[in-house]
Amino acid sequence: LRGEAFGLFFAGDPVPWAIETTEPTVIAKDYKRDALLAHGIDPNKAVELTRFYTLPGAPRNAISVMDGLVSKYYRDKGLEALTTTTMPMYSKTRSTTIAGGLNEVLLIKSLCHRFLPEQVAGRTCYRHVTEIPVGREEEAITNHPDFPTQPVVEVFKRLAPPSVPPHGALANGKAIWVSRKEGAVEREAKFEVRDIGAMTEKLREQAKHLRTEYLRDTIYGCEGPGKIRLRTKDSFGRVSYEAIRKVPAGIEGGLKNEIEEILYAGPKRTDALEAIAKNGGTGEENGYEKIRATYACRGTEISLDIYPFGCWLEVEGEPNRVWEVADLLGFERSQASSENADNLFLAWAKKWKLPEFWDVRFGLTGAK
Repeated sequence: LRGEAFGLFFAGDPVPWAIETTEPTVIAKDYKRDALLAHGIDPNKAVELTRFYTLPGAPRNAISVMDGLVSKYYRDKGLEALTTTTMPMYSKTRSTTIAGGLNEVLLIKSLCHRFLPEQVAGRTCYRHVTEIPVGREEEAITNHPDFPTQPVVEVFKRLAPPSVPPHGALANGKAIWVSRKEGAVEREAKFEVRDIGAMTEKLREQAKHLRTEYLRDTIYGCEGPGKIRLRTKDSFGRVSYEAIRKVPAGIEGGLKNEIEEILYAGPKRTDALEAIAKNGGTGEENGYEKIRATYACRGTEISLDIYPFGCWLEVEGEPNRVWEVADLLGFERSQASSENADNLFLAWAKKWKLPEFWDVRFGLTGAK
């Protein structure tokens, strides 16, 4: 227990029939602290409701009653907000949370379950974990990407006026989306692969294969910085779509940094196009397709991208891990490229004296 615990009971009860635990958000993960700041809340003056337990037969409104009492306790202590996490797919319904006053969306993130193998009575069983210990990343498995899940919604209740004005980007009903990697900045190194067979052999030896899929990207210009990418993802069993704004954030320590904002992720292309239009998309500029094999290795994500004009490998993660994995796969820092797919194609076309294509597809169709 890293915070305070509260019990709900009537005078004379031998034990509480409802218990709620809390943690100060001063020890929360960076993405959650950043979300609080974006809403104008000092993360050093907020508390998260973490666990709630009741005895069989406890009143159904126990959670809302307790949330209200805990809110009063922390308001009197001068705190600014109370937060909690809801998982609509499984428990703690929206109505009971709102009844307790926690009715503002702090952030939304994808639901992903992770499991580690454990030996029990001579059999391999898988334990559900929230954190994967360093060094055991390759052992972990996750729920299948095609398994339908509802997002996790973290909500909050204001106990006092904001310390600072909320960020303007959250106006008009917009919410903060946190990817599975729990961060908005991608840090990656990209390397040209000249021998695909040899590289896939190394990856089989050193990394864990996660999935292989066909991707088609269409790039849109947009109002403001960066560009918007419409991605069609075909897992050979299901098709989904993403609309993502990407803004270059410079080169640091040899790694390319990009800020990524997810505008839409789901099964409907029309909804993805609508999200692009709402976010200032100004029309298609170019496109390309590729086959991507994704791997996990030592806390990084590896993408082996096979384009119509070549093959590149990307390693994404924390800087020290990126270079460690790159070295493991036989690459040197000096070989890393910061160029995007468009520039790589143009350099390739110029080298072989080929015309520029608007839509780079297998078979090199789509000339301007």
